[in-house]
Parts: sequence; structure tokens; C-alpha cells
Amino acid sequence: MFSNTREPLTHSEGSDDHVNYSFRIGALEQQVILLTNQLQETKATENRIQGTVEDLFNRFNSSHSHLNNNTSTRPSSPPVEPPILQHMFFSGLPNELPPFLYLIDDHMPSIHHKFNTEQRCINWIACHFRPCNKQTAATCSAYNWWISVL
Repeated sequence: MFSNTREPLTHSEGSDDHVNYSFRIGALEQQVILLTNQLQETKATENRIQGTVEDLFNRFNSSHSHLNNNTSTRPSSPPVEPPILQHMFFSGLPNELPPFLYLIDDHMPSIHHKFNTEQRCINWIACHFRPCNKQTAATCSAYNWWISVL
């Protein structure tokens, strides 16, 4: 019936199998060479892309730092000081002091950035040392005190 043993090959059949194996091995070697070349090309492309990305990143950082340097060194126009507030005054009377200080404290956070220096800010506050009837500041005791401090 059937046996698990194979009949011996004749000389011509054995050489055909050998040729087929040799042909297959040669084809596989060519595929390996082709894949190796493709892998090398892919790695070279990856390296070029990585170099381009690094170059773009460096240019971006350079531009960003250049912009930061330009904006910090650019001379800015002096801020416009706020006008004298007509409803805010201090003539030197003790009962006027708490409302005056409250108004100054209330307005300062929104206008403090408009002064070049602390001295300009203090002088702006001192401009409010006047009587409520808007007479000249020279007749106001708070203004006279301020001038004596200066």
C-alpha cells in the first residue's frame, strides 16, 4: 500500500531539485539585496528629514529669540499720564483724608502702569492737593505742606 519512505530519486530528478533550490536561493539573495538597498535609502531619507527638522527648529528658535531681543530693546513711547481727576481732592482737612485715600487706592491699580517712574506717580497724586472749590492750589494747606516737603 502506502509507505512513508520515498523512493530514491533518479539522477535527473535530483539535479532538477538542486537547480530549483539554487534558483530559489539566488532569487532570495536578490530580494535580500534589494531590501537592504531600500533600507539604506530609507535611513538616508530619514537622516535628511531629521536634519531638515533640526534646521527648521534652530531657525525658529533663532527667529524667536531675535524677536524677543528686538521687542525688549525697542524704545517704547512714554506712557500718557492720566488726567487730573476733578472729583478727587484733598485740601488738608482731616475729614477729607479717608475718602481721598480710598479714591487713590481705588484708582491706582488701573492707572499705575501709565507712569514712567514712582516720582511721576507721586506728583500726580500731589496734583490733587487742592480745595474742593477748585481754587488755585497755592491757597490749599495740603499743597503748601507738599511743597515744603519737596
